[in-house]
Amino acid sequence: MSDWCTIESDPGVFTELMESLGVDGVEVDELWSLDDGTLEALFGSGSGGTNKEDGGGDGPGLPVYGLIFLFKWQKEHAKMEVRGGGQQQVPLTDIPPHLFFAHQRTTNACATQAILSILFNHSQQIPLGPTLTEFQSFTSSFPPDLLGDAIGASEDIRKAHNKYARHDAFLEEGNKQRVATDDDDVFHFIAYVPSRGTVYELDGLQQGPIVVGEYAEKYKNDKSLEWLKVARGAIQKRMELYASTEIKFNLMAVTQDRRIPLQEALNHCQKSSTSNDDESSTEQQQQQQQGGGAPTMAVPPPPELTETQKLQLTVKQAQSQHVETVQVYQQTLQELQTAMTEFQQSQKATHDQLEQISAEYQETAQQLQSEETSKFQQASQTLTEDLKLKLDELSKPTNLESYEQQLTKIQQQYEQEIEQLEQQYQVRMDKIKAVSDKKLQEKFMEIQLKEQTLIETHVTKMTDQWEGNLVDLEKSMQDKIDKECKDLLLTLQQPQNSDENGDIRNTPEFQQANKPLVQQVAEQQQQQQQQQ
Repeated sequence: MSDWCTIESDPGVFTELMESLGVDGVEVDELWSLDDGTLEALFGSGSGGTNKEDGGGDGPGLPVYGLIFLFKWQKEHAKMEVRGGGQQQVPLTDIPPHLFFAHQRTTNACATQAILSILFNHSQQIPLGPTLTEFQSFTSSFPPDLLGDAIGASEDIRKAHNKYARHDAFLEEGNKQRVATDDDDVFHFIAYVPSRGTVYELDGLQQGPIVVGEYAEKYKNDKSLEWLKVARGAIQKRMELYASTEIKFNLMAVTQDRRIPLQEALNHCQKSSTSNDDESSTEQQQQQQQGGGAPTMAVPPPPELTETQKLQLTVKQAQSQHVETVQVYQQTLQELQTAMTEFQQSQKATHDQLEQISAEYQETAQQLQSEETSKFQQASQTLTEDLKLKLDELSKPTNLESYEQQLTKIQQQYEQEIEQLEQQYQVRMDKIKAVSDKKLQEKFMEIQLKEQTLIETHVTKMTDQWEGNLVDLEKSMQDKIDKECKDLLLTLQQPQNSDENGDIRNTPEFQQANKPLVQQVAEQQQQQQQQQ
């Protein structure tokens, strides 16, 4: 029970929909007002009727089978069971057997369901055709929920409904279906029908039919307008519920085809004219027989139009108006199609612009990411080269004190450069965040996370390398110092010789040059002796 399209609230569309279902002799008219004058003008004796009905004075010429009301559906009014003024909902167990009422179980089927509610409640006055007659016979004992399922499952009804689908530019491309959201305007069709002196509101979204009111027994004929006055009050009350926020309403009436009473009157007049001609011919023959066969002079017809001619003229005028209405409808439809084409072209241009903006955004993001990555790699490479130079310089100190000072200085410089690099990176990231929109910011946050991970990886790697180099350098320096100390100790332990023996270590110049180192070694030996 899916794939039911929305249809336009148009009397011509609804009339053709009923014809597609096989219904004959009915039409739908749009109502702009429900005052007595408008109802009398549209459906009274001046609309094509020829006889007077009992209890109503000048009888109306067209029967009104039901009303179809379109309004904007809102949640706060959806579950109202009692609408005031004596309007009460009929429980499912108390629904009269002669009343047709079905739950709406299919999305977008409310328009067709409102039409079916009117047709099936007047099946004795309206020729339904084979499709709906068979459906009514099959579902005559169904409860409201199964009736709703049966309507949604009927392939003939669904095809007839979808023939008049409303064109929507947003759904035409790709034939996609879009589910309505809370921000969309959702409209709903309901029906008002008279049935045996009671006016009912039939809304498939309600649990049962709603009793609007009753009208006098003497007006319970098909062509009485009294039930419309009862329905008028209910419709006005419903419109007042939305008076402060909504003005979009539409009201249509399902009536007898206006051509039917005109055709009946025309046939009646033609039959009467034929009968009068036969009687006149008979009288002339009798007069000829009585007067010896002498022919009598024919009386010329009066110049005024006969009732038949007047009725024929009225029919021609009605047909001409119908043709003009169809032409206006076709012209309006063509204009709508032209406007829809222009709108689709505008939508396509907007879509192309959005795709171009998206491509430019992606290109800008990639360019920024490439620039930041290049800057970071250059900074990392520069820092690595500086560290290598510092380590090379660190391997050249002449004593332990200068080595420690240089080591501390290098470490401080390294920390400062790392801090400056992070600050510069943070400044660039802040600038990027300040000029980016939400999507671009999310993209750059991802870039920032990747670059931060890259920084941590490089820093960890460089730190490990730096510590390893320092350990190797410290070990190398310590080995060098130990070796020099050992050599010096061996020199001090040997007897001192004069210059004549050729030993330069005993010369005053050598001892003066190595005085700090000699004192340091002597102090170390003295400390070792004290410890022993």
